[in-house]
Amino acid sequence: MAKSPRLAVAAQVTVAVAIVGLGLWGLQPGGYVRPIGFPRDQASDHLPEDQPQRLKGLIRLPEIVDDDHKFWDQDFEITIDPTGRPETVKHVVSSGPQAPATIAEAAIAQIRTWKFVPFQAEGRPIHAWFVGRFTVVPDQDRPTAHNPFPTVTDVNAVVMTYDEAGPRRLPHAVTIHGDGRVEIANTSVLSQQHFQATIPQERVLSLIDEFRRADFFSLKDGYGGGPTEGTLRHISITIGGQTKTIVDYYGEFGGLPDAVMELEDAIQHIGGFEP
Repeated sequence: MAKSPRLAVAAQVTVAVAIVGLGLWGLQPGGYVRPIGFPRDQASDHLPEDQPQRLKGLIRLPEIVDDDHKFWDQDFEITIDPTGRPETVKHVVSSGPQAPATIAEAAIAQIRTWKFVPFQAEGRPIHAWFVGRFTVVPDQDRPTAHNPFPTVTDVNAVVMTYDEAGPRRLPHAVTIHGDGRVEIANTSVLSQQHFQATIPQERVLSLIDEFRRADFFSLKDGYGGGPTEGTLRHISITIGGQTKTIVDYYGEFGGLPDAVMELEDAIQHIGGFEP
């Protein structure tokens, strides 16, 4: 049965009101037509939460293949919707070396896959834009050859260590023994403090499994390529007389696998340090 003229008119009016309302909402500050701009220092708090802190300002690309681990600091103008999804991403030419166009395009494609923490205004999520500076670096450098992980015949003889020092961090070191003993050294300008703790052996076994899953003995001995003034980290494990040590000198700029960063964070947490 055909709609009566009165019902048809009412439907058209309803649609028109909805369209006008949507248009007016879009024209409001924070709407899709007028996103609100935010400065860099505020935008840094809205980077994706699912990335480790050390990777939040980086864009890792498999397209970068360079023996010198070249990296570029690049600006990108990003507009995100109220759910945190990017709507537009543009490469902004700024001072300093510029990445090749193919690298910039690959960086844009990756940013488009991210989910940012939504911006808010007056208690509601909004459309927002900002210009963020990211460092474009090589992707994770995974091993091409596999070295067998040593068999743990005596867990009590296993030793895992982590230490770091740098201009922005107080030097500290953590040593975890297979029997659960933990030795912590915290160094300052005036003194060196030593502490001891104990963890369940189940936690020790879990940490050993993390080294195994990282294929630790197959990884490179060192990763670097970042700023010349940075934090120098060493992480090692000794099993049955075999020791593997990795030197991490801003390794996230040179392909350091995420699994190594996760191991570093895990050992620091056991030692009572905040990564």
